[in-house]
Amino acid sequence: MNFFTADTHFGHANIIRYSKRPFLTDGDLTSDGQGTSKYHSRTAARKMDEKLILNWNSTITRDDDVYHCGDFALARGGNVLQYLRAINFKNLYFIWGNHDLDMHALKTNIRFYSDLLDRVHFLGDMAEIVVEGQRIVLCHYSMRVWNKSHAGSWHLYGHSHGSLPDDPHSLSFDVGVDCHDMKPISLEKVKEIMAKKFYVPIDHHGARPHETGGVGLSKEDYAKNARRQQYDQLKKEFGK
Repeated sequence: MNFFTADTHFGHANIIRYSKRPFLTDGDLTSDGQGTSKYHSRTAARKMDEKLILNWNSTITRDDDVYHCGDFALARGGNVLQYLRAINFKNLYFIWGNHDLDMHALKTNIRFYSDLLDRVHFLGDMAEIVVEGQRIVLCHYSMRVWNKSHAGSWHLYGHSHGSLPDDPHSLSFDVGVDCHDMKPISLEKVKEIMAKKFYVPIDHHGARPHETGGVGLSKEDYAKNARRQQYDQLKKEFGK
């Protein structure tokens, strides 16, 4: 099976405060709520790592492929290796985030780690892939438009930790763990989320006639179809 995720931030104590991850209590914070003691910080980071690894391994087997959209870990002293060796995957396809110095170091030296050499693949800052016939654009950062976004291509990203409002008219969303119960999500779940969206163009790109059975669609056509889809969903939900 295929899975997608981002922003695990293994070992990163401060991300717990920044993204309000549930590994600190009120008593762990300073009076202004802006910091913790080193003891509480390290303890919380260990709890977070344990939970992330448990969630990952209860979701993903050693026969599954995982696409990670960046910010894997802020580790020290080679701990990035420990995290990679602690989690299940057949192949890990990696997109660079803005907190991946340790993964960059691993890429430089990965030839020395035979257990990871053929299983961890670095795809660069952005990648266009096809999984089970579906075209997908992966990037750490959210984009408003991307290659073939007007022709059914999906865009999966991270970085924002759920802080961006979801656009029901864009075939894109944040696959970071903060948006999905602290675990990766399957391609099937991505399909479910995308099925509830209806693409509406925001620039000059509309569907071309050869993509719509010979009919060109205007922005007004998209808006009408979006209302029709919403009506059909409500009709199905309420049985009328």
